[in-house]
Amino acid sequence: MKQEYPEEFPLPENYLLELGHITVLWANLEAEVKVAINYLSGVGELDQWRVYILTAHCGFQERVDIVETLYKQLQGVLPEFAEFSQVVKLIRAAQKERDRYTHNTLAMNEKKQVQITRQQAQGSLKVKVELVSPSDLKNVSRKIHLAILALDVLIKGVKNRPIWEKER
Repeated sequence: MKQEYPEEFPLPENYLLELGHITVLWANLEAEVKVAINYLSGVGELDQWRVYILTAHCGFQERVDIVETLYKQLQGVLPEFAEFSQVVKLIRAAQKERDRYTHNTLAMNEKKQVQITRQQAQGSLKVKVELVSPSDLKNVSRKIHLAILALDVLIKGVKNRPIWEKER
């Protein structure tokens, strides 16, 4: 039996599309961070599996911390990494925005507007409800994509233009 979802379930399709972009781009950023760890650790190509094993149980934040620490240790050795602190800032900003939308509740309100409900319980319970637009979600994808491109420059020496510039 074919199951049909009601229209706009659980959100309008343009929102779901943007959340899909965020999800796919995030997986790519996570992979790039692993490549950065391999590169900065100096592990040879045949032994990269060792780094993957050592970081398999690390969360994304810990992996970024590893990259940042390796970078700081190599700063005098690898001058091409002079811009790396900016890359780490891009990564952390992308993570903050991604977490905002993937770790909170997105739903349609009674006016058929999409809203996010964020809750914090540090000291006291705080609940914040805000409207969300597709462009809010596109901005998250944009930040993730720019972080990936910045890592590509440093780790692979490849400078690609953002996808929105390529389409013109």
